[in-house]
Amino acid sequence: IKNILQEDKPVPGCTISEQLYQQDDTTVSVFALAAGTSISAEAYQYHKIITVLSGKLTITTENEDNEELTSGDSFITWTDKPVGIRTSKGCIYLETCLSKSAQLNSRLRIGHVFQLQRILPYQDNKIINMDLISDPTMKLVMMSFKGNTGLAEHSAPGKALIYALDGSA
Repeated sequence: IKNILQEDKPVPGCTISEQLYQQDDTTVSVFALAAGTSISAEAYQYHKIITVLSGKLTITTENEDNEELTSGDSFITWTDKPVGIRTSKGCIYLETCLSKSAQLNSRLRIGHVFQLQRILPYQDNKIINMDLISDPTMKLVMMSFKGNTGLAEHSAPGKALIYALDGSA
């Protein structure tokens, strides 16, 4: 199991990226940006989800629509609108590139900062499940577990990538 925060530390003066997953048009990559570095604004025909794991970054556009993100914040980029990223103190973030056919849950707002852990409530002794994104090669599902709950051992049609947003298991 990969511990991103321990294994993907920024290198002074550099930006680092590593692809963690790829299936057709869907990819998940980790980026480690050192203090004072940036990634130039680029436009894509598909959405990207940026999720900050540590540090602080600024999403920039050519219109200077800057959005500040800190640890735990996420942002869905526009399509065909150049988006850049810069950091003054350094950051580590995940970038999930979605296929053009990806369907987003109506609770996700493109171009706005949000926190995944605030989308789904907890209920005692229950598992709450919400599909956030569906496309032909990936399904992004959020689940909240409270009390003595857990999933039974099972198989799935593909690989699973699990992020713990809150608590421990």
